[in-house]
Amino acid sequence: GQAVTFDGSNSRGATPLVSYQWNFGDGSTAGDVRIDHVYSSAGVFDVTLTVVDSTGLRSTAGARIQIDDVPTPTPIPELPLIGVEWRLVAYNSGQPALTPILPGSQITARFDQDGALLGFAGCNTYNAQYQVDGAALSIGLPAAGQAACATPEGVMQQEAAYLALLPLAASYRWNEGRQELLAATGSVLLQYAPGPTPR
Repeated sequence: GQAVTFDGSNSRGATPLVSYQWNFGDGSTAGDVRIDHVYSSAGVFDVTLTVVDSTGLRSTAGARIQIDDVPTPTPIPELPLIGVEWRLVAYNSGQPALTPILPGSQITARFDQDGALLGFAGCNTYNAQYQVDGAALSIGLPAAGQAACATPEGVMQQEAAYLALLPLAASYRWNEGRQELLAATGSVLLQYAPGPTPR
């Protein structure tokens, strides 16, 4: 289903070439110097190019090519927001692109059935109340511990930014293997990947 380009422009003759004849090995032919051809099925094909010069001399060259099926990507099954241990991958720091979390740090979230959001913010554990109505989501102000961590550098600023973003969430969506919390404007606030299964 993808175009394969065949190019005979390096062909040379004692006199100028006047004819190019391609045989693509699948019953199709063409008569241009350079041509794109689409194979309709996978297989091994013997391709030939015959050139003729202005005196009628001809020469043929061939090559064998293999056309493979493009594997169909396996869809990633959608996971529900509730009851899954989520691991933060990136967050909105006001930059054009999401900011990945600091190497060596970990932030988690678990939305329990009883409306409690529990997790680890990088240095302290936290909890908050949440409500879900379809794809709409609201999260209350989180309460977190008061410990201070020195490593990795910047972890406390990251924790503060994360906790400040949670109450801004207005909806959520599953997007290519990631669970995303969105602001009311539709911008992505937080992006999670599935983490360890809760015990």
